[in-house]
Amino acid sequence: MLGGGISIGLSAALDMLAMLFSLDKRVSKYLLIIDREHVKNVDDVVNGLLARGFTVRGMERCYDEVCYVFIVERGGRRGAVVVSIQGKERSIEENIAELIRMHYNEGVGSDKKSVKEWFKRKGLSVEEAIERSNHELLGKHFQH
Repeated sequence: MLGGGISIGLSAALDMLAMLFSLDKRVSKYLLIIDREHVKNVDDVVNGLLARGFTVRGMERCYDEVCYVFIVERGGRRGAVVVSIQGKERSIEENIAELIRMHYNEGVGSDKKSVKEWFKRKGLSVEEAIERSNHELLGKHFQH
């Protein structure tokens, strides 16, 4: 829990998933993007789903050890949950920093503060930088 009562990490993401799964019956597909520092292995995700009353009916790895699709049931509803684990060692900022190095030829630290400062200096948002990058670079740097 961060100051101000903001929860982070896998547990918070799965709590939110459980709440959303219960609230909106029209939605059946969910995407969780989580930093590697919060997930030691895929069993953490499975156990977290089970602890929140989900039944895991299937699991498929969609890319190396970084992307999984879970078919789940809870409260008589069935859905798909895609979990994308980001960061080579810790967080998605590592992927973003590498993208900046490759696309903009500029070095930037792989911590949240450095990445945020780089975007502020450039007057860009993450979304704009991603839109300007080509698909080959995105595939290369967001697979981890």
